[in-house]
Amino acid sequence: MDDLLGLVPTRADIARDYPNKWSWLQLKQFVDSGDLGLLKRHPRLQVVCDQWYDVVRARHGSLPAYLVNVRLGWGNLPPPPRGEFFSASSAGDLWKILPNDWPYSVPPEIEHALVWTRLPIIDPSRVPPHIRPRIDVCGIWGFTGGAHLELLQAPPLGPEAQARVDKWLGTGDEAAEVREAVRVAGEEVGAFVRAHWPEDEWETAWFVNPPRLQSIPGLAHAHVFAKRQGVTPTDPAPEPEPASS
Repeated sequence: MDDLLGLVPTRADIARDYPNKWSWLQLKQFVDSGDLGLLKRHPRLQVVCDQWYDVVRARHGSLPAYLVNVRLGWGNLPPPPRGEFFSASSAGDLWKILPNDWPYSVPPEIEHALVWTRLPIIDPSRVPPHIRPRIDVCGIWGFTGGAHLELLQAPPLGPEAQARVDKWLGTGDEAAEVREAVRVAGEEVGAFVRAHWPEDEWETAWFVNPPRLQSIPGLAHAHVFAKRQGVTPTDPAPEPEPASS
């Protein structure tokens, strides 16, 4: 029994106490920018999350130990096949979908799920060698169910946001080549997402963090943000004006 889940706020608690700081469009722009470090929890929720992590470590020794042995139930399984990478057809004992107990600061209508797998996700052989350094710092990502269409219709990014994209993806032909490599490297994740979040029911934005941003190194997982088709997500509330002195 996982008594630690009783200490995790519900989705209703999060919607009430930690209102989303980003819109659905902003979330997708962050994912598509290659700067996945922009995706974060509400600052106050992060404080509570860190306190919960301390409890987890006190009871289980480490966060990975808790995840593997309790949340995922993989502690007694034999090692996964060597040389195999995650795919849409991977055996069911090699992956598990869980809700993110501590979701990022997204609209309450967006479900934030994690696809955990005992296999590595990115197959280096599918990425051109000269592009691999970019993938190592950017990760991979994609969209399903038409989620990318709003990006195509959105106004151009401002200078600061565009500069971040250029920093991570490069410019011109280089950026196009990186995006194509991201698409190819993410084909199996995209196929898995479409199988579990059917496109006639869901729009999704998904990503796999690069090593520099992985919160649980050595335990591969993909983030999936899913919105029901036809649902209008809640926009962020305006930031309160600073009190005058």
